[in-house]
Amino acid sequence: MAVDITYDTDTGEMVPHTERGEALLTGGLKTMATATDDPRLLDDETMNDLQLPIPKLDGHVADKLALAFGGSVALDRLMNDDLAMIEGFALGRKITLTIEATIAGKGFTHTEKAATETKDEEEVVTYQVKLRVHSIIGSQVDE
Repeated sequence: MAVDITYDTDTGEMVPHTERGEALLTGGLKTMATATDDPRLLDDETMNDLQLPIPKLDGHVADKLALAFGGSVALDRLMNDDLAMIEGFALGRKITLTIEATIAGKGFTHTEKAATETKDEEEVVTYQVKLRVHSIIGSQVDE
């Protein structure tokens, strides 16, 4: 079951709910904002209380999860399917690809953004999985 988290602005509490938006906790929720609208609402202590399987390292809970793609797939210039696929790839056009990839690495990064007049100093911990693409299973050009 997927669980989203919302922030109840009246009580200041983080509230888990299902995909259908039904509150898992009882009580009336009035004015709500999505917790991810302000990542500072999801501090390490709050994330630990939610007991979600979010990756952690050295006492830090990942603020962001990311996938990085690399690699290349050789196409056969004598195959009509490959030629048609690559000809359908126009600059700026969106496509949907089904790929096969190998997990090439996993790890954490830590960045600090300096404070500005409108924002406090921000610390972001990212957990990233690197994927090496080695084959295309299917493609579709989106209109």
